[in-house]
Amino acid sequence: MKKVIKILLIIIVFIVVLALIFFAVDYLRVQNDKKPIFCITLGGYSDGGTVEYFGLGYKVIDFNRLSGYNEKKIGTWNMQYGDFYDEIENYENKIIIESANRLENEEKEHIEIKSFEAQGIEEIFSRLEFKEETCDGLDDYIITFKSNMITYGIELGTSCHITKGGKEAVLNAEDSYRIIEIINEHTDNKIYGSDQETQISEIQFVRTFNVKSDLKETDKTGNYNFYIVEQYQMNGPALIKAEKKYKLVEGNDYEFTFKGEKKERTEYTAQDIFTDFRIVNIEKTDKKGMNQRQDGI
Repeated sequence: MKKVIKILLIIIVFIVVLALIFFAVDYLRVQNDKKPIFCITLGGYSDGGTVEYFGLGYKVIDFNRLSGYNEKKIGTWNMQYGDFYDEIENYENKIIIESANRLENEEKEHIEIKSFEAQGIEEIFSRLEFKEETCDGLDDYIITFKSNMITYGIELGTSCHITKGGKEAVLNAEDSYRIIEIINEHTDNKIYGSDQETQISEIQFVRTFNVKSDLKETDKTGNYNFYIVEQYQMNGPALIKAEKKYKLVEGNDYEFTFKGEKKERTEYTAQDIFTDFRIVNIEKTDKKGMNQRQDGI
């Protein structure tokens, strides 16, 4: 009887040592993003290719989701797919926006947007009706929704054109304004955020803009109207919203008084000004050309 017990103990110790060796080898392989070699698989999931592997007392889940979530996890047999739902959601509930620079030597911006802002953009895009493309087909930004890995092109202008698969949709004024606002906000965070300390100061200045177009649209609150404006000798128009009390008229010039926090940067576009600063007053002016008030920032 003692001999049998001794043999059983030797077998158990051998199995435990073998399991530890197998686990150590597979653990190192998983940490280096390699598949385990001392495991068997009993099937997978219809999420893009996730597979579960079973070893001696341990399990490996090799995630291969359609969204691009491709992590490998190792643990005990009790480890479940659902244990990582929060991590998967944090990965997938975001969008990636990259600048589609047309010059190869330009450094591309990579903007990552999470949480409610990503959901807000998804909601805007879900309402779009795509038709045959009529614009130039040259995107300013490429946007990827990680929840479903669908990619769109964004052409910024007086309104945003969204392209997908050779077709396009045009956003209304409010949705265009929001998309431009989000991209500008996160571009600033990317350039002047965590990589270097930002010098910020409260300033007030006046810039003169000509109202090129009254879009005859109001925002959801009904308190703001949308316009296309342009600054003398500045490249590119800006899509703005102004309180209804100002009653801006197409063709007229107006002095806009802005107030806000200035970030240390080399240049502000017309759109940047309306994104980064708040309007505190608007007054009509008859000054033209070089006589217009254009304060420095």
